[in-house]
Amino acid sequence: MQPVDERRNLATDVARLRGECPGMTEEHAFSTLEVLECLQRMDEWARTKVIQEAGQWIIVGERFSPTFESCSTEVVIPLCTTHFLNMALHDVFATTFGGAVTYGIVDDPGGVVFYRIAAHGLPSIRHVQCS
Repeated sequence: MQPVDERRNLATDVARLRGECPGMTEEHAFSTLEVLECLQRMDEWARTKVIQEAGQWIIVGERFSPTFESCSTEVVIPLCTTHFLNMALHDVFATTFGGAVTYGIVDDPGGVVFYRIAAHGLPSIRHVQCS
């Protein structure tokens, strides 16, 4: 269980994000914050921000290659374990966001599983513990 101060800060952050992102549910705000904070702790990501695109709240950021020789703008769609995703919906996201899509699924407070799926492709899976 999180200490009281951490829970209070998380509740404040969720309320702030919901105020900035009209229509975002509390559950989605929590998932978005967990994924965003995890990405911000990773060296390969920079300039991450939450935006609404095609009716979906997403995280956009610059992702560097492992050698930091190149970078590209990429999309991460935050999900929690109760969100529904199927390949038809993924194909819509892949078309809308230009190919491969990374999903950040919150599996525990502080734990995020990243799935990167190309259009009609197999996923690349990476679990990151961000605590």
